[in-house]
Amino acid sequence: MIVSNSRRFVFVHIHKTGGESIKAALEPYLDRTDVVLNDDIKLWSSRRNRKLHADNPTLHKHSTAIAIKDAIPATNWSDYYKFAFVRDPIERAISLYDYIAQMVLMRRRPHPSHARYYTRHGHRADPLSWPAVVAFRATSSFSEFLRHPALANETAMQPQADSLCDADGRLLVDFVGHVDRIQQDFAHIASVLALPVRSLPRRNSSEDHVRVRSTLNAQDRMYLEARFQVDFKLFDF
Repeated sequence: MIVSNSRRFVFVHIHKTGGESIKAALEPYLDRTDVVLNDDIKLWSSRRNRKLHADNPTLHKHSTAIAIKDAIPATNWSDYYKFAFVRDPIERAISLYDYIAQMVLMRRRPHPSHARYYTRHGHRADPLSWPAVVAFRATSSFSEFLRHPALANETAMQPQADSLCDADGRLLVDFVGHVDRIQQDFAHIASVLALPVRSLPRRNSSEDHVRVRSTLNAQDRMYLEARFQVDFKLFDF
């Protein structure tokens, strides 16, 4: 999530939609009046922003548009250019599965940094506590993973519309880019913000889907199409 007071924009970062690349491309143009949230590390670089965090401690990297709207002055929300990126729900589910597989492998390998997960507050950031990891460890296939009840609490498996719409289903942002045309759509955003157009860096890429695709059957596809029906309709997938 980024709220830029200097550039007058809000970036709503949805899980598994290329957000790290977008953030990396935008950060060189930010200054001390701007807010960037990265995982559990909250960067509040001005006194005003620290107060914003104190008043709204639930804001985080993947805060929804409505949560951000409620956290900043109404005039800022109405005046700032608000945007996000979305991804084909099936591709997004595959990407999540691949990412979780990588995280489980990483967590199994002993590393000094893992000690923080056993502290009073650190256990909340432990990947082993993530709903998607719970589902992954309890299943043996992508099909089983998709249907595991733990995913009901996994934000990365909620409709992307939930991150961008109000309670009545009205879209709250000005522009929604698509990951499958991310360079083109980011160029449009850069033009609106009067930023130099540049290629996006690759961050947190999980593009090796061969193993998953080999087991993505027709029933899985139908299940995902039904589960994310609102995304397919709203974002024209």
